[in-house]
Amino acid sequence: MGKLFFIISVIILPLLFFLYALYKKNVIPFILGVVAFSCSQLLIRIPLINFIAKESSTYQFWSATKPMLILFLLALSAGIFEETARWLAMRFFLKTYTLRNGILFGLGHGGIEAVTIVGIPVVVNYFYIMQPFQLYMSGIERLCAMGIHVCLSIFVLIAVRQGKFIYCSYAILLHATVNFATGFVAMHTTPLMTEVCLVVLSTAVILITYLFWRRKKDEKVLYHTY
Repeated sequence: MGKLFFIISVIILPLLFFLYALYKKNVIPFILGVVAFSCSQLLIRIPLINFIAKESSTYQFWSATKPMLILFLLALSAGIFEETARWLAMRFFLKTYTLRNGILFGLGHGGIEAVTIVGIPVVVNYFYIMQPFQLYMSGIERLCAMGIHVCLSIFVLIAVRQGKFIYCSYAILLHATVNFATGFVAMHTTPLMTEVCLVVLSTAVILITYLFWRRKKDEKVLYHTY
């Protein structure tokens, strides 16, 4: 059951989200989410971090002596790269700024992350040696991450449609906070407690996003939403 839950959570669900976008003839926001993650992480941030980790003696020294600082910088860089990519993709390529488009964008962003960062590597390298509870936790972690990506996409959507980049900075801070908090817990407690922390944080982010959307959805917009 652990293997089935993992496959459904990490591979099948993202595919179903894509098929739903196709069915609704609204695939552009989903594809933009995929592109935003792929460019910001797979093509830029991750290769850059790998290069710095390999070539920079300062980075290597700080990793050993100041792990909290490195964790903070990694968390902040994830927020900056991904949320800026979201903003650029929405600002210049998304035609309508509706809630549905924000959700589809987030599902594309989170879905391709689930498949490329977790799904494919685990299936290819570790699928048959991982314990069922590890597969369950990996699946839950990705479900939480996809939910968070949807919320962050809604924050950025509001930033774009109202022409207020400050709202994008809220998404950066939320993103960095979640990454840092889960990383901190992972370094000091058990994997189970890390999952509990992520579930709590994702629930909080969803609630914050819901309240923020309710406050901002009817405000004057700078760009069209028809």
